[in-house]
Amino acid sequence: MIEWRRLREEHLEIVRQWRMREDITAGMYTDPVISPDDQMKWYARVSCDSTQKYWITVRDGKPIGLVSLSEISQTHKSCATGGYIAEDRDFAAVVANEYGLLKVAFDVLGMNRVQAEVLGNNMRIVKMHELEGYTTEGIRRQAICKHGQYYDIYVQSMLREEWLAGKMRYQSDVVIEL
Repeated sequence: MIEWRRLREEHLEIVRQWRMREDITAGMYTDPVISPDDQMKWYARVSCDSTQKYWITVRDGKPIGLVSLSEISQTHKSCATGGYIAEDRDFAAVVANEYGLLKVAFDVLGMNRVQAEVLGNNMRIVKMHELEGYTTEGIRRQAICKHGQYYDIYVQSMLREEWLAGKMRYQSDVVIEL
């Protein structure tokens, strides 16, 4: 069983460690070195920002990843997704995170559009999103430079009408602490 627990101060150290791991940063725009103080400042900022929501993904009582909704706009009824599985990676955990993000965005927050951006070095996620019902809207060519190498960004989205029509191919049980 996958659970999401709201991000709390007690989770900050494990999230900080995950966020600096090479296998995690490989799929992200940055490779940060984060001090405990920097992490606390980030948490203070995001925990009172209504345009961002963060959860720890937990399986069998053990934290295994992080998920987020950001750029939440009640005006435009849109948001962006993010996250990763850092421990005990498997397809079931990834699907639970993706399904949970869409469920919260559409069913709880009433969004009309959910967007994901994926680095071109992570084509497995691009393909998984397409199988889940996302539409690839475009590619921002060579938009990110990491370690002297340029990467494309795949922009993908799902609309509320697609969610309601059951376009999401995979479903999962996830218990979400709102």
